[in-house]
Amino acid sequence: MTKTKVLVVDDDADHQQLIKAALEARPNTDVRTLGSRREFLRVIDEHTFDCILADFHLADGCATELLQVLSRQGIASPVLVMSSSAAQDAIIETIRSGGADFVPEFEVLQPDLLWRRIDQALSERRKARHARQRIRRRIKRLSRLARADPLTGLANHYHLQNVLLGRGKRSDRLGPISVVSLDVDRFKWINDIHGHAFGDRVLQSLTRVLRDSLAEGHTACRPTGEAFLVLQPGTPLARAVAFAEGLRSTVEGLRLTCDGRPVPVTVSVGIATHSGEQIDRELLSAGDQALRLAKATGRNRVCTWEMVRFLGLLDRSVVAREPSPEQRLRKMIELRGEDLGPTQRDHLTSHAAFVSQLSTWIGSVLGLDAQSLERVRMAGLFHDLGKFIIPETVLARKYPLAVEERLLLSRHAEDGAGMSVGLGADTTTGDYIRHHHTRFDGLGSPTATRGQAIPLGARILAVSDAFVSMTSDRTYREARSFGAAVQELQRCRGGQFDPAVVDAVPRALLSRAPASI
Repeated sequence: MTKTKVLVVDDDADHQQLIKAALEARPNTDVRTLGSRREFLRVIDEHTFDCILADFHLADGCATELLQVLSRQGIASPVLVMSSSAAQDAIIETIRSGGADFVPEFEVLQPDLLWRRIDQALSERRKARHARQRIRRRIKRLSRLARADPLTGLANHYHLQNVLLGRGKRSDRLGPISVVSLDVDRFKWINDIHGHAFGDRVLQSLTRVLRDSLAEGHTACRPTGEAFLVLQPGTPLARAVAFAEGLRSTVEGLRLTCDGRPVPVTVSVGIATHSGEQIDRELLSAGDQALRLAKATGRNRVCTWEMVRFLGLLDRSVVAREPSPEQRLRKMIELRGEDLGPTQRDHLTSHAAFVSQLSTWIGSVLGLDAQSLERVRMAGLFHDLGKFIIPETVLARKYPLAVEERLLLSRHAEDGAGMSVGLGADTTTGDYIRHHHTRFDGLGSPTATRGQAIPLGARILAVSDAFVSMTSDRTYREARSFGAAVQELQRCRGGQFDPAVVDAVPRALLSRAPASI
């Protein structure tokens, strides 16, 4: 059984002993006696007591001074003040100073009466402690409710604005910081057709997907309505895109039903990344703009701020007034200037020119008409346009790419198709670019497109791109000879590449000056 520790402060030694005897009448009581205020100040910092009995008048001070010391140091032990005088002013001063009780001298030496006073003081202290704990728990709960969205439990707009942005959510020292903005597609239609209760189920299902996908240190928020936000410190663009694509795909695969009927649910996602140390409103705004672009270009897709920036450059009058798509591309490259790395610049200029030339030669051998040849030529110039918005660090990597980096790179055909149309190319040319990495045998194609269903221009572009890449120096390997490159195309004939296009390559090279490639 735990002992009750009592401290007695009295400058009369005989009185000390009498009080100690009265207290020790109850078993499991540990009593310590002190004779002065000075001794009390030395002991109170090093020991804890369940209760303190102090004489009102000490030789070197007063009990109220002891109470002030306890109050300053935050010590909650109840203090019973003893005095032979029952003067009303002494009682009032004791209570006003924080004393738990005032004990007349005649009760001090009676164990039953004294312990009744002590037990009452200890009981009141326990009640006060429990009350404070309840208040702290209530304040904590209210604070949590103020920061959390009641439907999903995610951080709300208040938390985002006043905590994360107020104090700043910093990235680690080893990477940039990304913001992923997402929005449920056609959510108003879902609410109007199926009711708000089903709409709430959709939001809760999306919340579960988000929670299951979050990495440590990342935060999911629901600022408003059907909009969600994920803050990802220490996350480069490639990893953020992989996260967003996984999230989009998982939501698309949800099997939600209302009244027994399936209801398709998709999300659009926007991503913004910067190398700064802190999330700010500018980064959130960039993520929102990328989200709006995803909505505007078809929904159920992921767009990045880099795409928004590219389209913003297209709107500039100095680009828009260029007379042809090729000249607009050159102006875009000129405007980006120092932002483009050497690998990006090579893919968008010399490599693209070689691919365009070889594609035209192959198209001629295959008997394409003039309009188709022009589209193939244009597609060759624009086929790597999607790499305009892929970081140089990914394109120039000398060692195998991480999974998320390969995913980011695989997007460049789809992005490049949209960007080429934005520059003025027709949609057929855009389709050539969109499918130029689709395998002839259809393996790995998300749309199951294969064989002759792939546009012929895309099949030509695929072979030309592979041949020029193999015969050019790269950061990760040296260039192959023309003969070795043709052999590799033959090896992939019927699998990755259209056999007819592969067979046309030697004839195309022999009919022209191969040294110009």
